[in-house]
Amino acid sequence: MGAEPQAQPLPRRARRRRHERRLLAFSHLVEAFVLAAIRRGHGVALQRVRKAIQFVQRELHVERPLIHAKFKTDGVDLFVDQWGRLVNASKDGQVAMRGALESSLKRVDWDRNGLAVRIFPLVRSATDPQPKSIVIDPERGFGRPTLAGTGVRVEIVVERYRAGESPAELATDYRVPVELIDDAVRSELREAS
Repeated sequence: MGAEPQAQPLPRRARRRRHERRLLAFSHLVEAFVLAAIRRGHGVALQRVRKAIQFVQRELHVERPLIHAKFKTDGVDLFVDQWGRLVNASKDGQVAMRGALESSLKRVDWDRNGLAVRIFPLVRSATDPQPKSIVIDPERGFGRPTLAGTGVRVEIVVERYRAGESPAELATDYRVPVELIDDAVRSELREAS
């Protein structure tokens, strides 16, 4: 009787792929953040967001509009700046009055080439002013939320808060205003709920 053929092990590359975790690229995080800000922060209907994205892709030839187009909103429709005119992307390019729109997505910092480099999550209720106190920057804190201007990761601050340290103690320790610590705790608790 002949020997049975032995199963060959998977090539190393295939084994690695099977066990790798899929991680989001920063560009995907920016798209999710912008979409969430448009939907939750400004209350724009998903159908209008979809129409605006399709319009910008089709007419302005922008492959990834949530990253490359600087949308503005009035809480109902999405607008983009095209050749000095404000165009309603949710309504197939109708021109809008620039002065009618005050609220916009100003929580993303862009580089010279128009690429998003950092985002500032919403940390307070929609009726409160939204400071840029928490930042997500792929070059700081390993891309995790940090206290703006410090590089101190929010999750570390919140762990210490949950362990019993007061916001005043943490603010003194990190040499930041107490409001910054409050925003860190608020943002982490919002994510957990």
